[in-house]
Amino acid sequence: MTPGVAPLQERLSLPPLVLPISVMVVKNNRLKTTGNDSGYCFLHREFYQHSNIDLGSAQLWWNKVTKESRWGRTTRHCALTQLNKALATFKLQPARTPMEKPAGMALLPRNLTRVLFKTAQRFPRPVLNKQRLRLAWVRFNLQKGRVVQAKSSLKQVQALEPYSPDVLITAAVVQWSAGQLQSALRTIQSAARFAPEEGLIYYIEGKIYHEMGILELAEQSLKQSLALNRYDTCVWLALAEVSAAKSGPEAAIAIVEEARSAVTLDAALLNKEGLCYSELGQDKKALAAYKEALVLKPGDPSILTNLGVVLSKQGEIKAALNCYDEALRANPNDAYLLNNKGFCLGQLERYEEALRCYEQAIATAAKTVDIGLLHNKATCLSKLGRYSEALLCYDQVLEYNPIDTITLNNRGLCLLSLNQLDNALDCYRAAIELEPNNGVVWGNKGACLLKQGRYKRALKAYERALTLMPDELVYYSGKGMCLDYLGHADEAAVYYNKALGMT
Repeated sequence: MTPGVAPLQERLSLPPLVLPISVMVVKNNRLKTTGNDSGYCFLHREFYQHSNIDLGSAQLWWNKVTKESRWGRTTRHCALTQLNKALATFKLQPARTPMEKPAGMALLPRNLTRVLFKTAQRFPRPVLNKQRLRLAWVRFNLQKGRVVQAKSSLKQVQALEPYSPDVLITAAVVQWSAGQLQSALRTIQSAARFAPEEGLIYYIEGKIYHEMGILELAEQSLKQSLALNRYDTCVWLALAEVSAAKSGPEAAIAIVEEARSAVTLDAALLNKEGLCYSELGQDKKALAAYKEALVLKPGDPSILTNLGVVLSKQGEIKAALNCYDEALRANPNDAYLLNNKGFCLGQLERYEEALRCYEQAIATAAKTVDIGLLHNKATCLSKLGRYSEALLCYDQVLEYNPIDTITLNNRGLCLLSLNQLDNALDCYRAAIELEPNNGVVWGNKGACLLKQGRYKRALKAYERALTLMPDELVYYSGKGMCLDYLGHADEAAVYYNKALGMT
């Protein structure tokens, strides 16, 4: 275990293995993940040889923090932010999971694109200047994801003007986009020596520090940038993001509120404010921020998606569905949006339409395996009575995450519906072994045993379920049936009445 993890885990009251597993998951590229942009990996017990280790509690903690995977990447991002912040309190820097990209190909993020164009504006050159044309060619290659070509073009510019601020800034962006953060940092700091009054340079420095996880220095650089140019909304946004990572969503909201006195907030800043309010559970304020952002940038898929997530959490399923439909007009094959739309359709019991969404999302992400989508597809198939097809999906999910108790339970329900009772019972046993205090699994185990005619064992399962979930009326009914079959009619009547809410 990494030094410092044990006391950190104790301070945060986390179940056993949450932190060491989280660190291991990020660092170990042998683990199967759910795709490059999903934001998390699943726990795999085959990396632990000791039978007395309970991984179920760690899985439960993760599910609780992320409010179940159905809320998508926003809440998973919040959970990872919380974990990273906790690690930082013990001066532990979590490893970053590298994105898989073809060699020399990396589409330039929008913030870097803006940086390059701002550089051209801040350091204008004559129209027919050859260096200007060469720098424009570097920018073009970067925007197209041709990092190798951009580097090659940049060499000609650097050979002639190695110390020009715009050349150094462009070089730093090229190195940044190639993932060479240390080199990018040295280059941008060189640019600061030749143009110390240029706020854009400190903005880039702050973004690089943030990417490196050095939040204190990132904050200092961004504040220095604002001191030189208080009216740049990109810098305010970057500072809000650093503040959220360093001190939490409240600090980021304070930055956004401070920005209101300096600039007219753009959609990106309002979207960030909404995300922070969502993280704090203040959904009304989050909704207000997203709606204000949409006034400035109507139809923005990112804002619509975040708005849909909050509306879905609040039970406004049709309104959320409208958001996802509008966002899908811009990105019709976005797997995340299709998944969220499928969830809403499922909530409205429109299972055929939901199934088509999940299948389209799976087809879109054909080169990766997203077990969340497979699980949701299986749920739809189960609701439609297509249990054999659902089983195939659940089996695929369990290949990637064999300790997922929700999948084990749902697989058991499919087998129960297909009257494969022994196999269903195996699923419930495995789930209970991983998660012994899951009342739902105990209740389903009781139903399976009851269907097998094993009334005494079914009775014990229902009693255990009621100990864990005393308000679940269906378990009183199951216990009553067991007692009835065992010849205890009077006692059975008591539990039938409880099931009917008559006591």
